[in-house]
Amino acid sequence: LDDGRVDVILTVNDCNLVRRYGLDQVYPRAVSQDVGILNAGIFYMGLLGGLHPEMSFSMGFKKHLNKHELVRLARDMFVFCEKRGTSLRKAALQFALSHEAVSTV
Repeated sequence: LDDGRVDVILTVNDCNLVRRYGLDQVYPRAVSQDVGILNAGIFYMGLLGGLHPEMSFSMGFKKHLNKHELVRLARDMFVFCEKRGTSLRKAALQFALSHEAVSTV
């Protein structure tokens, strides 16, 4: 962004319901410089993908990550969404697309 030679930025696992890195600095700068954002990893390695978060996070390589606070947060969001008749997956997708800098997810 500093040298003006960027057309698009790929963020991975950085802007989703449980991690929001870049929203305060990178995303506003991207908007001001007409740079698009490809927001990848919106389901945070499956944690927000639709299964109960404690089940999905225990699968695969991510079970070795020490992210208990993120699992707890995702679980609370999962319950919140289910009580309102929607899914955590849908909420995660809507959040990921909500910033004006995001071109695609």
